Amino acid sequence: MRFHILSGLLLTIIFSSESSGQQYFQQKADTKIEVTLDDVSHMLRGHIHIDYYNNAPDTLTYIYMHLWPNAYSSDRTAYNQQAVENGSTDFYTADKNDWGMIDSLRFEVDRIEVNTELTGQKDIVILRLNEPLLPGEQVQISTPFKVQIPETFSRLGHSGQSYQISQWYPKPAVYDKDGWHPIPYLDQGEFYSEFGSYDVQITLPKNYIVMATGNLQNTEEEMWLAELSRRDVQEYASQPDEIPSSGEFKTLRYTEDNIHDFAWFADKSWMVRMEEFTIPESGQPVKGYTAFFPDHYKGWDSSIQYLKNATLDYSREVGPYPFRSVKAVEGRLIAGGGMEYPTVTIIIPSNDPKEVEEVIIHEIGHNWFYGILASNERKYPWMDESINSFYENKFMKSGGDLVSNLEDLFINQMRVTYQAQAVNLPATDYTYTNYGLDIYRTGAEYFAWLEAYLGEEQFRAAMKSYYARYQFRHVYPEDIKAAFEESTATDLSWFFDELLGSEHPVDFRIRDIRSDGQNTTVKIRNNSPVPVPAVVVLYEPGDSAGGRNYQKVISRPFTGTTSVTIPNQGIPYKQGFIDPVTTDHVSRNNHYRKGSSRHFKIKPLAFLNNTEYTSMAIAPALGYNYYDGFMLGLLFHNISIPYSKFTYGIAPVYGFKSKNAAGTGFLSYKQYTPGSRWLHHIEYKLEGKSFGWQGSQTNVAERLTSRYIKVAPELVLNIRKPYARSPLERSISLKAYYIKEQKLVFSMDPSDSLYKPSIGQYHDQYYGRIRYRQDYASTYNPYGFSLDMQAGKTFGKISAEGNIKIDYHFRKKALYARVFCREVF
Repeated sequence: MRFHILSGLLLTIIFSSESSGQQYFQQKADTKIEVTLDDVSHMLRGHIHIDYYNNAPDTLTYIYMHLWPNAYSSDRTAYNQQAVENGSTDFYTADKNDWGMIDSLRFEVDRIEVNTELTGQKDIVILRLNEPLLPGEQVQISTPFKVQIPETFSRLGHSGQSYQISQWYPKPAVYDKDGWHPIPYLDQGEFYSEFGSYDVQITLPKNYIVMATGNLQNTEEEMWLAELSRRDVQEYASQPDEIPSSGEFKTLRYTEDNIHDFAWFADKSWMVRMEEFTIPESGQPVKGYTAFFPDHYKGWDSSIQYLKNATLDYSREVGPYPFRSVKAVEGRLIAGGGMEYPTVTIIIPSNDPKEVEEVIIHEIGHNWFYGILASNERKYPWMDESINSFYENKFMKSGGDLVSNLEDLFINQMRVTYQAQAVNLPATDYTYTNYGLDIYRTGAEYFAWLEAYLGEEQFRAAMKSYYARYQFRHVYPEDIKAAFEESTATDLSWFFDELLGSEHPVDFRIRDIRSDGQNTTVKIRNNSPVPVPAVVVLYEPGDSAGGRNYQKVISRPFTGTTSVTIPNQGIPYKQGFIDPVTTDHVSRNNHYRKGSSRHFKIKPLAFLNNTEYTSMAIAPALGYNYYDGFMLGLLFHNISIPYSKFTYGIAPVYGFKSKNAAGTGFLSYKQYTPGSRWLHHIEYKLEGKSFGWQGSQTNVAERLTSRYIKVAPELVLNIRKPYARSPLERSISLKAYYIKEQKLVFSMDPSDSLYKPSIGQYHDQYYGRIRYRQDYASTYNPYGFSLDMQAGKTFGKISAEGNIKIDYHFRKKALYARVFCREVF
């Protein structure tokens, strides 16, 4: 006990001296758990002992404890509230027998029972200490516990007798320089925990295969896993779908130091692969394991190689892997494509080798980013997910496939419509869509941009410096910024302070490229208000973009216009493009060709707006109405993904019955207002159409058809949401209508006394409309209403309409109600 106290004080002194005069401390939570799995009732029964060391300069009178299995105990938890907001109703509509919880708790501190206080969250409690915990002292927290394992809705769960046991035991919240960090369990938003040593014993039926955090201490079990790893897939052909549990039990022991979580996974049907290898940078021997379902052998056949390669790649690029085991398992996870825990990761079922490799790389990387460099994932998700996704892309050399291209289009769509969010926000602030796009894609692209700016060697050295300095510590944004700036001797405020915190899309334009015998000067315009560096690729006239002779030009961070001059080694560069690494969302102004005006293209049918040209699409236009009959023409438009601010669609057609020209069309321009607190964007619209609306062939040889023409300009004010995740959408519309109508006039023809039609003069009508519309598009009980006021020369009208969907507590069951009222003057 004395050794632990002294070592805790020593750690405090060391960390304080390393923090440039700013005091750093880190609590420690050494954890021992004995647990037994009951696979009939899907229950865990166990006991936990936590040696909690107060290395803070503060005296503690209470400790927050996380009881995360209770996230599944009610439909009033933070987990379910967020899941429903994100559109997932599986847990909310599930049978309560499939829910989960942790109970049978009796907390003791130093063997004396303590009072437990409830909080506003079902999965967070407060332990009131019987005596204050002074700086440098430690206490032992212990309790029995029982966990009812839920069906798999998120992370902790079971699918039949396949178990994923994570976020499963009582766990102290982090206490750091900012105080306590009690956080409820969420699906969108990960974790923040204290480092310590773990010693965990798991008792369960003997024929379960277990993959867990840490180092297996049972020689007999290691030999069995080695034997399983030599089995061929054909040996599993006769394996039944449901394997009975053994009547014998085994107790497995796992230990590991310098970790902040413990998870384990158990299944009786897995195939196993194992390989031992060595980390070249440190000489550390590592045992690698993968476990997967036999029917996914095709996707997982090379999984142990993926695991090994990822571990070696991260060790080379970031820092040596410090643990003696690394594992990846296939399981029935619902939360994302995979989930990381120290030395072990779980991956959703897949039989696609590329997907398996990609997710293994990403999740193994989390051993570095969050496992070793332990940031607050809930508050700073970019510090692990964005950086880790950057390395995933780097090692996979991903991109160019259909999924990647579609994601790029969606990201650009969010950027051009100002729906993207800044990368440095807490996980809980993001919409469900933006959490995936902004953190995992945009954030990763930003770090690729930083690497291009610094150069690969400087970037690698900076990341290694960050790792070496802060491994096994809680890290904050200021830490990675300081490590990078000190390593590179470069001010990187443009990246860490400006770019990561900006919602403005990036848009560069090359204004000019001039070359003489020795130098090339590139003039660049930054159309965004964020000071960032441009990366331009120059190439020879006649050469393809990025061909053999090319040179990169990197500017300083700037706004407005800047020029960069570089030696050109005698190559008269006159062509160039903005490197996609800059995440520039307007591709059509990214290319520059001296003397070339090829910036417009006509394309057939619909198109994707991801080229260097301003494009117009042409498609056949078909239509029918009673007076014009069948209509055929052409549609000219620029409707695309991502949208342009200016869009149009014009469809001139010919009516074969009326033998007249007709058509419809619209113009629209969206003006975004990122500086406004209440207005998101203004839309200027102009609609027009002309068709037949009366027709007759009575007593005449040729059918006569009168026309109408409608022109309707509109101004729409789209009100900003109160916050990004809000389902509330509001708009105010002002619209004017100008309508010209011809009417058929019947009069007697004196020559034959027959009444015959003729087309009369146009009659003009004018009226206006003001509309307020509000929609609350929540998952449950959504509603909407609108208020219209219309007025013309001879009338006035007020109308209101409301719609609501009242959900029952049953899937796909609801009551729909509509109310409408109108008054005409």
